[in-house]
Amino acid sequence: GRRLPEQFDKDTFFELVGYLPRTDEVRSFHASPARTRIAHAPARTSKSYAAAHEALYHCFPSWEMVGGKPRFIREPTGERRIWLVGPDYKTIKEWDYLWWNLVVQRRKNPVLSKLYKITQKANSPHQGNMRIGMEFGEDASGNPVQVVVEGKSATNPESLQGEQVYLAVLSEAAEMDEKILSRYLGTRCRYVVAPTTPKLSAEWLRRLIDDGHSHPELSIDSFQFTPFANPQYDWDLYW
Repeated sequence: GRRLPEQFDKDTFFELVGYLPRTDEVRSFHASPARTRIAHAPARTSKSYAAAHEALYHCFPSWEMVGGKPRFIREPTGERRIWLVGPDYKTIKEWDYLWWNLVVQRRKNPVLSKLYKITQKANSPHQGNMRIGMEFGEDASGNPVQVVVEGKSATNPESLQGEQVYLAVLSEAAEMDEKILSRYLGTRCRYVVAPTTPKLSAEWLRRLIDDGHSHPELSIDSFQFTPFANPQYDWDLYW
């Protein structure tokens, strides 16, 4: 198997999981340091696919090599929480990609499989139970570093309260109420990624994009993907 790299930058990680961003806009989406990133584009343009791989990257904490062994860096708040929030549990496409990579394909990746063990797993959208618990090696103090990935529903906004979240993915954000971000998640997330098909009714999302253009200090970046981002796009149907 391949050895653990000294540095785990995003390009190295994407290579390890076999993910290849195909267009400049998708590459810019992944490279952006903005706190909030909005990918708004028509269906089948790889928005969810890109957002899922961005979330997948953040499921792996950073580390330092000490004596040939990794010492993982623990979040000051404890567990690193990754939330995938959809209009309802059954429509979170990003969850399927993460489940496939973290659970189904885990043992087939000779590098990533050495990094963590799964402590919890549940994939029951109909019961609203979507959770992957991951435990990595120890930090400098000898404590295990833990990451929790959860699927959440915007139809139950009260469940979005109370936790510090490292990354929230708002799947099809245009179908959600503005309060999901402004009231429940905006002040408690380190990063927000919002892949969505534009909708005229989502005026709040358009205002957010415009604010990002007008006020760089807000750290909001937006991207428009094209069908060229999807190698399996149905061009015959498009024309």
